[in-house]
Amino acid sequence: MRLLKIKKKLVIVLMCISTILFTYYLKISTVQGKIEDSDYKVGVVSSLYKVFKFKQRIPVDKAVNIYSAKNEYECFQILVHDVKKDLNNVTVKIADLLSLDGNSKIASLSIKVKTVGYVPTKKPYYRTSYVGLWPDPLIEKDKFDVQSGDIQVLWVTIYIPEDTPAGEYKGLIEVKPENDATKNIPLNIYIWDFNLPKGSHLKTAFDFYEHFVPKFYTRTKGEPYEDWKERIRNVIEDYYISMLEYKISPILNLEPLSNDFDERIDKYLDSGIDAFSIGKYGGSFGNNWPKNKDSHLISLYRKYAQVLRGKNILDRAYLYIWDEGKIGNPRVKEIAEIIHQADPELKNMVCYHGFWNPEKDLEWGKDIDIWCFQIANYDKDKKEKLEALEKEIWMYVSGPSGPYPNIAIDFPSIDARIIPWMCWKHNIKGFLYWCVNFTRVNPFEDAMNTDWQQNGNGLLYYPGENGPVASLRLELIRDGIEDYEYLYLLKKLYEEIPTQGIDKNKKKEIENLLSLKSFVNSLSDYQKEPQALYKMRERIAEMIVYLKKLVI
Repeated sequence: MRLLKIKKKLVIVLMCISTILFTYYLKISTVQGKIEDSDYKVGVVSSLYKVFKFKQRIPVDKAVNIYSAKNEYECFQILVHDVKKDLNNVTVKIADLLSLDGNSKIASLSIKVKTVGYVPTKKPYYRTSYVGLWPDPLIEKDKFDVQSGDIQVLWVTIYIPEDTPAGEYKGLIEVKPENDATKNIPLNIYIWDFNLPKGSHLKTAFDFYEHFVPKFYTRTKGEPYEDWKERIRNVIEDYYISMLEYKISPILNLEPLSNDFDERIDKYLDSGIDAFSIGKYGGSFGNNWPKNKDSHLISLYRKYAQVLRGKNILDRAYLYIWDEGKIGNPRVKEIAEIIHQADPELKNMVCYHGFWNPEKDLEWGKDIDIWCFQIANYDKDKKEKLEALEKEIWMYVSGPSGPYPNIAIDFPSIDARIIPWMCWKHNIKGFLYWCVNFTRVNPFEDAMNTDWQQNGNGLLYYPGENGPVASLRLELIRDGIEDYEYLYLLKKLYEEIPTQGIDKNKKKEIENLLSLKSFVNSLSDYQKEPQALYKMRERIAEMIVYLKKLVI
């Protein structure tokens, strides 16, 4: 009986101790970062979804599982959501990613985390899924707050150095508010055993309007004029280098006879530029060709060609001689002839809605080298006729039109990424975009930056306090250009190996992959599901690895 009473007392004491310990745990859990007691959730979202402020049905995962080649950038999003109280001074840290054998790593310096900002759109002339706050600018912040009931999206970009050993790497993402629990997200990345090039085999031509820069980077009080001008020049260069980091080549319009040409072009070449325009006349300047100076132009462009040939970059240069207008304009014919009189190997490019039909007027365009058409005006028959005349075909997107993909703000993420796939499908050698910084209004406050009732058309960068702020659309475009390199490498390897050396089933699959069968059917009919793109990309990568082993 006495033993039973002792046992009862012992149970009561243990219960009291447990209650005290549990109460103490509740008090310190927020400070010490216990996951069990928190007022928010975290998750992982693919980069191919745009996450809005309102609730939407998109896949949210508990861990990151991605694949990458070497010398490639891979992106994903972290979602901080179901926030039940204000979160203060939240930090996100990602340590080095370690290989399974522990002998290799992807350094944390190769990983960038940015907060996704939102800009208000207005009702455009085209159909869009939503008018309101759209995610777009990627803003660097060491810490951020999240208000109760709100969400915060973080954009994570991982660069895989070219000397990284292939295989699986693991790490943790730490999300840590100052006043709540720390949460960890597993990060797994598999590195394919092949490298992407520094530049791109898909030529790009994205224009940058330098005259907008002083509007947002104004001269400060007491700042000497020359200091301000130097600061403006540095900001402009920051934009150009950033564009090349995103694998898009600025049009540039360089002067090969200028004193700083060698220094500038060498820097851009080192950063991977694949094509650039020269001169101060043409499409970037409203087709501003001077009258009665044609002989002067011949002499000038002959000198340009000599400089370019001496640096072995004549094949990367072009003159952007005309932008839109009427096909058949005699002045376009004259300018193209002048360029070829100066040097037959100096290329020129025109940008038009529609296609010139050489069967009707062969002489008009005989000296045009590159024909760049607007995506909604594709004409397969005329394209093939121009290709038969050895004309290079490029494509551009501008104002949203019909069922075609576009890179304005209020379009799905897949649109920005699918365009390079379309270029591959239709053997289109270049991709042009009319402007990356068209900023007549403050783009952080108003997405309708043009007079044409469009949101974010001609705007891929925001004017940050200290320089360019990239948009998430730039990240998507770069991903698409890297996808193009997967296809390019697969084709190259496939052509190097005798047909009899390839497994019959794999041969059929490779041919289907290269033709993008059932993935891209036309410039307006394409796969819109993110998982379909990832699956296609992984199969291409697997076939590259398979063929690489046969080559060795």
